[in-house]
Amino acid sequence: MARERLQKKFDAARRRAEESDKAARKAAWNPVPRWIAAAAGARKAAADAARELAGEFRAAETVRPAPELMKAEEVRAADHADLFAEEAGGSNIAGTVAFLPPHLSDLPPEARNHHAVFRFLPPELAEFLSRMSPVRRAEREKAILAKVEWLGLEVLAMPPTALAERADKEARRHAAEFPKAMKDGTPINQEPEHRKRRCEKWQLRRLRKVQRRALLYVEQAVGAVGGPDGLSLFLSDYGLAICEAEAFRTEEILGKLWLVKKSDPSVQIPMLDLHWKAKAADAAKKRLLIDVHLARWAALGWSVCWLTVTLPPQYVANATNEEKRATKWDVALGPEEASEKLQEDHHRTLALLREKGVRLSGWWNVQPQQSGTPHRHYIVACETVEDARAVCDEFHRRFDTGNLAEDGQDRGCAAYVIGDGDPAYSPGKGKNGKAETAESVARYAARYSTRYEARPADGGSGSEGEASPASADEQKRFRGWKKLRGARGMGFLGLDSQRAPLELWDVLWLNSLKEDERWFRVEDARMSIAMREMRTARKRAEDAALDRIAAKAAREVSDAMQAAAGTMAKEDVAAAMTEAEAAEATARDAARDSAFHGWHAAVAMGLWPDTDLDPKELSWLNDAVAEWNQGRWELPDGERRTSDPLPPVPLREERESVYGVERKEIRGAVGVGRRFTLSSRNADRVELFAMAEAAGFLEALREKIQERRDETGRKVGLTATRRLFFLAARDAGLGLSRRPDGTIAGFDLSGEILLRSDDEWMIVAAAEAEKLRGEVLESGGTVAPSPDGLSFGATDPRGRPCGPPHGDEGPP
Repeated sequence: MARERLQKKFDAARRRAEESDKAARKAAWNPVPRWIAAAAGARKAAADAARELAGEFRAAETVRPAPELMKAEEVRAADHADLFAEEAGGSNIAGTVAFLPPHLSDLPPEARNHHAVFRFLPPELAEFLSRMSPVRRAEREKAILAKVEWLGLEVLAMPPTALAERADKEARRHAAEFPKAMKDGTPINQEPEHRKRRCEKWQLRRLRKVQRRALLYVEQAVGAVGGPDGLSLFLSDYGLAICEAEAFRTEEILGKLWLVKKSDPSVQIPMLDLHWKAKAADAAKKRLLIDVHLARWAALGWSVCWLTVTLPPQYVANATNEEKRATKWDVALGPEEASEKLQEDHHRTLALLREKGVRLSGWWNVQPQQSGTPHRHYIVACETVEDARAVCDEFHRRFDTGNLAEDGQDRGCAAYVIGDGDPAYSPGKGKNGKAETAESVARYAARYSTRYEARPADGGSGSEGEASPASADEQKRFRGWKKLRGARGMGFLGLDSQRAPLELWDVLWLNSLKEDERWFRVEDARMSIAMREMRTARKRAEDAALDRIAAKAAREVSDAMQAAAGTMAKEDVAAAMTEAEAAEATARDAARDSAFHGWHAAVAMGLWPDTDLDPKELSWLNDAVAEWNQGRWELPDGERRTSDPLPPVPLREERESVYGVERKEIRGAVGVGRRFTLSSRNADRVELFAMAEAAGFLEALREKIQERRDETGRKVGLTATRRLFFLAARDAGLGLSRRPDGTIAGFDLSGEILLRSDDEWMIVAAAEAEKLRGEVLESGGTVAPSPDGLSFGATDPRGRPCGPPHGDEGPP
């Protein structure tokens, strides 16, 4: 009887689905309000029937007889019913209406046009489309089809499980068409492209990218983000549900994996725990480096610019705060084009400033507008007020739109110089009524790259002085917005980018935390000095964290006493307020001291190019190197330590990916050995040949000169000889470094090596990890879930003795 009841439910649900398809086709061919409403009602009825059928299957407790006792037709009917129940009850995403997207093959050839777009959209997005006028709706349907194509529409509403199944089918189909081996086992089709397309994970990443691009454009085209109705949602509710479903699946996978130390299987860490700790460590590093920049600018007296750059109206589809701009949207310019435009103008403007001799120092943050369109904040500093004003003027020339705000600034680009007395550049007061400072605008601009990256449960664990915690909904929407776009939330400006400075910071920081105090034993001057300063910065950061806890408790006591001031002595209330203020001042001093020593470490390791350092920074670096050299043992006769050591460089290693693609990975840091020194870029021919001979590439240089002479039939001039000298040096494996005194140093990687990690790790499933734990316990060992010997990230603050600092502790 139960099976008959389920069969009836199944037939009814199928009829509802057929009626929904028929009504949708009728509405697509004749999009009048009456047929659109009928299609929406039929779709809702089909969804209700599907949910009811799924509930019946879940509630059924009868055990199906063994297949061998059933007839063949009964087995097929049961399989079909199970499949339909799975699709109806488990294919929709939590928080959304159940929806089964059609396939292109379901449509007859004559129906494959823009009218069919409506059928592929989930109810949450189709509802926005149904509200539009017929003309606007046809325009947006054509734009969607042209932009995302049929593949994007097919995968748009697919949940993670269905997307994974499609990826598996795509991988199997390609493997069948291009097998990896012949019948006799001979390998064929081993090109990277074929190896990728036979991989289910690669196919899944490809489909996810297609899905994200389609969703971003569709939610913008139908008006599901922004809009003049007051809903300032830079990510639609449906997009948020998609991102949460994918995040849940990711956490579910990570929850079944463990990181195990190869040399000691007793050291095991849950991958999910490691995932969030790594994110927290990355946010901590960003906060520290922001504080380092602020400390540097304050000590050197540089002028700070605050810039906000937005895109012109043709990139904004549905603005909430400027409804008139919505009509100027160019449907060919979707979210992808908006990000590319912002990045293109970013590089062109910075290149133009560098050509004018302005070298910026600072960072940028990307944030969503209410419409979902990205915009950027820049916090940058220049050596002089004149340079800072030139930066503001250049950004205005590049990004102004002619749409002025109340304060006279252009809505496309607001540019201020912090503390400038000129009203053309001076920023207005903040929301608290006080004048903006470098610290206040830094906290405002960086909140999306630090606070919003925290684990949702840790939303209130930011550092002292930061903005109030974001709401859980806004935080989740930002994470989804950033994930769908694959956007970088933050980037630093002015760093020596060719040397991978942030990766070098990680390597030196990790090595400065080693128990063997290798920070003191390192024989590369600048690496050793940098790690010494890093340890001091870390110790003061830990002190600041403890001081903030004490200050928070003292402030709570002070507030409680002030609330009960009528029943307490005035002297006691005043003493409590004084104690709270003193505790907060102590915490601020410790944080500033930490940033100050972090600045010293950044100078020593070469975070910024040496040629961009301030004379005060160069003076401190020279003194620190001289003192470090005096504390080392004597070198053999005839050898002397250099007074101008070069900064360390990343140790890159060639590795082959699973698809056969060669790539370079940074495994550590390496000190460099100076091989030659040119007096300047304008060295004469005699000096060039002498340095080439000393460095061992004289023959290579002569060959290049002869090749050029044979090509042109003329004598090679001095300018061309200099260029060929640098090419020959590069071919010989030598690097070049411009020094602050104008000389050029050539170096090789023959110095000291520091690895990112001395241990090797492997990722295993939970069952394998449990097996390894059992073996360790049987042998009498113990399992350490959070080992003291592993740092979770580049700025993991662990409580260890730092040791006394060495060298000059004064300001540069």
